[in-house]
Amino acid sequence: MIHCIMMAMKKSFGKTLRFFLPFFLCIVFLGACSTAGDTGVSTGVPLENDPALVSGVLENGLSYRILTNSYPENRIFLRLAVKAGSILEDNDQRGIAHLVEHMAFNGSAHFAGNELDSYFESLGMAFGPDINAYTSFDETVYMLEIPADNSEALRVSFTVIADWAGALSFDKMELERERGVVLEEWRLGRGVEGRAWDALLPFLFPSSRYANRDTIGKPDIIRSVSRQRVVDFYKKWYRPELMTVVIVGDADSALLEKELRAQLSAIPAGEKKINRPEYPISVPKTKKELFLSDPETPYTQVFTGSLFPSILKKTVDDYRLFTVMETAQSVFNARLREKTDEGTLLIDAESFSTEILRSMNAGITWFRPRKGSFYDAFRSMMDEADRFSQFGITEAELEREKKRMRGDALDLWQNREKRDSGLLADNLVEHILAGTPLLSPDDEYELALDTINTLTVEEVNTAVKQIFTDRGSRLVVSSSPRAGLPSKGKIKQLWKSYRNNSLSPYEENLDDRPLYPSELAGQPGALVKERVLMAGGPENPPVVEFTFSNGARVVVCYTDFQKGLFMFNAVSRGGLSLADDDEYLHAAVSEDYAGMSGLNGFRNSDITKKLAGKRVSVKPVLEEFSAGLRGTAASGDIEDFFQLVNMYFAAPNFTSAAWERVKTDIEENIESNKNYPRWAFYEEMRKVIYGKSPRFVYPDAEFLEKLNREKAEQWYRELFHNAGDFTFIFTGDIDPDEVKRLAGIYLASLPAAEEKKEARDIYPPFPPGKPLLRFKKGIEKQGAVRIHFGGINPEIEGDTFAEKDLIAAMTNFVEIRLRNSIREKMGATYGIGVYCTQENYPLRRWDAQIVFGCEPDRAEQLAGQVVQELAEMLVSPITADELAALREIFIRSRETAAKTNEFWLAQLKENYRRGEESAHYSDAEFVRQLINDDTLRRLIGRYFSPSNYVTGILLPE
Repeated sequence: MIHCIMMAMKKSFGKTLRFFLPFFLCIVFLGACSTAGDTGVSTGVPLENDPALVSGVLENGLSYRILTNSYPENRIFLRLAVKAGSILEDNDQRGIAHLVEHMAFNGSAHFAGNELDSYFESLGMAFGPDINAYTSFDETVYMLEIPADNSEALRVSFTVIADWAGALSFDKMELERERGVVLEEWRLGRGVEGRAWDALLPFLFPSSRYANRDTIGKPDIIRSVSRQRVVDFYKKWYRPELMTVVIVGDADSALLEKELRAQLSAIPAGEKKINRPEYPISVPKTKKELFLSDPETPYTQVFTGSLFPSILKKTVDDYRLFTVMETAQSVFNARLREKTDEGTLLIDAESFSTEILRSMNAGITWFRPRKGSFYDAFRSMMDEADRFSQFGITEAELEREKKRMRGDALDLWQNREKRDSGLLADNLVEHILAGTPLLSPDDEYELALDTINTLTVEEVNTAVKQIFTDRGSRLVVSSSPRAGLPSKGKIKQLWKSYRNNSLSPYEENLDDRPLYPSELAGQPGALVKERVLMAGGPENPPVVEFTFSNGARVVVCYTDFQKGLFMFNAVSRGGLSLADDDEYLHAAVSEDYAGMSGLNGFRNSDITKKLAGKRVSVKPVLEEFSAGLRGTAASGDIEDFFQLVNMYFAAPNFTSAAWERVKTDIEENIESNKNYPRWAFYEEMRKVIYGKSPRFVYPDAEFLEKLNREKAEQWYRELFHNAGDFTFIFTGDIDPDEVKRLAGIYLASLPAAEEKKEARDIYPPFPPGKPLLRFKKGIEKQGAVRIHFGGINPEIEGDTFAEKDLIAAMTNFVEIRLRNSIREKMGATYGIGVYCTQENYPLRRWDAQIVFGCEPDRAEQLAGQVVQELAEMLVSPITADELAALREIFIRSRETAAKTNEFWLAQLKENYRRGEESAHYSDAEFVRQLINDDTLRRLIGRYFSPSNYVTGILLPE
């Protein structure tokens, strides 16, 4: 998860990164290493762009990149990248670059008010995922997704881009409303995250303009800045020569280029081209430390960092250096996983590097120490870094990495026709801003193999000494005042001066016995039944079911959505509902206990080594009403995959190290949950709705003392002892006959019993009336509202497969209406979340929530406004335009979802879990017709009834 958030944060240091504290600190720290405007020198043979990439520059100075790509089908992704962000703001404009981005969706020459949102919703493209933008220090990027079969949509999209580029209206009333939205976005980012950010910026960027150009800006300026100063920034920096349009999608690039030139050439060029200034950041020469101590900090984290010039992959030599350094980092992480597997000092640890502001790279080592083990954990981390720096990697480690990288490269090449257009568009934006080429899949595969095959230990170890240099120039320690850490002076001394003079080279300690011994396999079972659940056709893949002599059922759904890969779920009914309240936590932790312990006497890090070069992953999954496994694998590694599945039944591990990690995680979460306002608020809401049963609220310290290792193991074995009670579902590029053969060996041979478990309904009745919780927590002036609905629907006869889709359409409608009211008209929140789910097993129980942040003094009033809006939805007809948009959103969503393995795997799992035992799914045209006024208002009345709900208000202390 860290690296996913890294990529999001790398775009901006902007709004999205403010909500993920555990990773936020880690990523923000990377920025200390930047030197904007100094890209370094590339040598060697230049890398060439993909020949399919169309590039050009219009006479007005606007540049463009166009790439035809057919996945997902019938989609075109557009980006407008503006090389202007918060770093260019004057002192009285701080926050204006971001405000301009917001105003791009609030009126322009061709779209008044929020017409832009409404238009794209009419195409089936929802606000947020398909029409969005972000602002960073150095750029602002606007994003659109449109259907490729609608020529008018493409024409209008170019009109939108032209308006963004030079024709925003900055209507006074819209500006005043949007100030409120941006202020609520700022408020949402406060709390411990905001306080950490305030301290980090000047620490990371001392004496730099970056230290005081936080993208969100200054609230006082946002409230009071004149319209003219907002327009000044827009007119000064939104210039064609600072803009690039990116188009990637399922359309002919020549036609796209012709349309782009016809419509965007009219954007006027500036009278005089502007030189965009650069603001360099000097590389820190001396060590500096920052200690962040906050009562709301969830847990202790430590970050140390090193600097080295960005590796911009412009040449073959650049590519090779990047691969070398990536290899070194990956080997070090494998060693860190061994340390966390031990469970004695470290809860988690990772080393990684990333490019920031396209000029310098940061190498980061991050770890979470076990409570009470800070000093020893810190020394252990430094020992490993010093060992790595002094002695480097081994031949065995390099060979494992080569196998892994070859597998990754092959996967990318095999799926070259399935590259996601949205990701390609984002990558092209990065390539434009960094000045690096976009390789063709064939060129990249050839280059990757040539580089991987010729890597040497000596070459990697040279890079190791560059990456792990003197423990970095920056140290950040984030903790709570209650953490009981050593003094700041002792930590500084430890970081700067500690040396272990007894270090020895890394030694491989890997048992040479086979991961899956032949004696573990039992007597193969017989196939007793085979049936076709769904014949393949243009709209659906073929699905077949096999039943074996021990009762195990195997379902295979063949698709070609991802070449050489498949996904997997095993599911049995019952799950955690089988445990009584006093046994619940023992059962619940058994998932992590088994998952962290490894298999057949091997730790997880050992299993990774044993499977080097193979793409297989399996983990246990325990849910309230089902138990099972989930995983992914390469088609060529299917037998290894079956062996792992077999071992989760026949040879699970239960180690003391894993048990200590499980208990430590719970202990730290108990402490942090009490002090982190939003989590504490959520816990209090759950108590109001469900009572204080441990299955609904997080355990306390008293319950933790009762947690029993033997009972946890017993519960895992109870839930996984009967393979005959499981359905094993495979979806992807997989041969049904091969699955049938291997299932007979590895699944049908597992023990089985006659009993078939069934889930129990363990939920209490939803509270009657309209209970109200006012909860005070936190020191920032932050407010939040949660309105919770719930209940049980009567059983119905006939086709129930459309219900989920209709609930989703209804939820979209409620969210759009509330967004237009609470955000757009009132400017009272940054965003409003509407959620609704229904369980169909064991009862038809449903749960719905409306969640948003706001100014504390307005929280109760806004909660009432939401309920009033819901009541009005029940009596006010839904307009024809709204219904058309909702139908189109559903159709377009189904259009792409049904071409993914995830869709079919989830559908099959849910069908079997609720006893349907089929491959049925809802008919799109049938659902589209049901999206009407009567249906939606009936669903709103059922799931968001203004007569029965629980309201929670979070207020500061």
